[in-house]
Amino acid sequence: DEVYPIMNLGMDECDNIISFLSRFKNIKTDFINKTEHNTRVVNLFYKGLNVEFVCPKTGKRKTYDREENSTEPTLPLDYDWIKPALSQLDGILINMVSGVDITINTLQKIRESFSGYIHLDVHNVVMQTDETGGRTQSSVNNWFEWCKLSDTLQMNESELQVITPEKLS
Repeated sequence: DEVYPIMNLGMDECDNIISFLSRFKNIKTDFINKTEHNTRVVNLFYKGLNVEFVCPKTGKRKTYDREENSTEPTLPLDYDWIKPALSQLDGILINMVSGVDITINTLQKIRESFSGYIHLDVHNVVMQTDETGGRTQSSVNNWFEWCKLSDTLQMNESELQVITPEKLS
């Protein structure tokens, strides 16, 4: 199998990442776009915060003991950059670093022109970044649009609980 990472990478990291990925014969770097904007940096701080989430359906408990913050996100991918790759792909895994790596409009265009399998990891769809760079889970007003454009979704219990304003269980 061949893997085609399709992403924008900032000028600060692009050459290093392409150099690393080029060591693997099955990874094709043709659709990595070097941008003027730096690559987003996310920092995780494990501070013993011990914020507890209780699944309303199962009663299972999960403790979150980290805080996230980040720099500005790398620019979102433009559909025109993605379009030439679509004919070479059997499936697409969308696993955003920032939650804005791809817009809902771009995903709609992909779905309209791509009949293959699309898998979406919703982790960074629900992660919102505030003006100080702090990152927290938050509901997504257009959550249903994101979900219906993919064939399968990946999320944990707390992401399911927070993705909609209605708080699903």
